[in-house]
Amino acid sequence: MAAEPQSQTRFSAHDRDLLSLCAQALVGMSRFDLAAVLYALLIESDPQDAYAYRALGICYERLDQPDKAIEALDQALELDPNDADARLVRAGLRLAARDADGAREDLAAVLDLLDDLPPRIARRARSLHEALERASA
Repeated sequence: MAAEPQSQTRFSAHDRDLLSLCAQALVGMSRFDLAAVLYALLIESDPQDAYAYRALGICYERLDQPDKAIEALDQALELDPNDADARLVRAGLRLAARDADGAREDLAAVLDLLDDLPPRIARRARSLHEALERASA
């Protein structure tokens, strides 16, 4: 009996680290298209990698592909519901799509974590919350 072909790419931990570093460098160079390819490879290699889904979502956001961004961020948050970065990016996308209820839901989850967040994330959460309040007024 022939072995079934494997559809999942496998990388060693070292190779995954190198791919992740390359993807981060590409993001730093604003090459979100190429970074997205690497993050997709990381996800294919490990479908439980919440960070790769978040990073892919951010790449899609920067590439002005909000539907793909939200899909990747949804998956990131399914794997890690307390990922404040993913929630903030998704809240911004939802706000831009005029989904005020969805944006409020994401911001409420982030604001619940506010005391434990790094200052840059806390500032962004407050800023988005203020934008949402202005949009609702």
